[in-house]
Amino acid sequence: MGAGYEVLLSGAFDNQYFTSGDPPSGHLYVVGGTGPQNNTLYAITISNNAMTTGSATAGPVVAKNYTNFFYATGLQITEFCNNGNSACQAGAGADYLFLSVLGFGSQFATNPCSGQSLIVGCVMGFTAPNSGVVSSTAVPNGTLQEDGGTSGIVVDNGSAGASNIYFTTLLNQGCTTSGGTGGCAISATQAGLQ
Repeated sequence: MGAGYEVLLSGAFDNQYFTSGDPPSGHLYVVGGTGPQNNTLYAITISNNAMTTGSATAGPVVAKNYTNFFYATGLQITEFCNNGNSACQAGAGADYLFLSVLGFGSQFATNPCSGQSLIVGCVMGFTAPNSGVVSSTAVPNGTLQEDGGTSGIVVDNGSAGASNIYFTTLLNQGCTTSGGTGGCAISATQAGLQ
């Protein structure tokens, strides 16, 4: 998963893994490249419930941290299949990956991370394919600027009209709800990142 000096936080299994049967096969997505390399979204292939040696496939570069002389931790990923239980259980639902970076988020051709610097991070959403992996040329469905990146991202139950993600910022910023400044609790619609 690329050269690494900083910590690598937890990844997330895709819907292929959850719907594949027993023993499961699919992918584990992680943000790697935590050393002399830009943070990159990787997919590790799992076959018959085992990680396949040498199977880490590089997806898109999600942060230009190393280009800006900064080693960055690979933050955690949250997966959520959001087309109802029956579609997801059939392996046909829209499978979303939500992640963030500490700073220097990539300036994608579509939905670039805005205002990026050492202290301005970015949360983004990608669609994981129902077969295969996220391409290295993939662009996020949407992005949000968040100071210092985010904590773990939690997803609600996906019911109609209530599809949100929740997280806190890792650095202080102006908090919309309270009007104060600090590590803010944020609620964002999935639609903005899908």
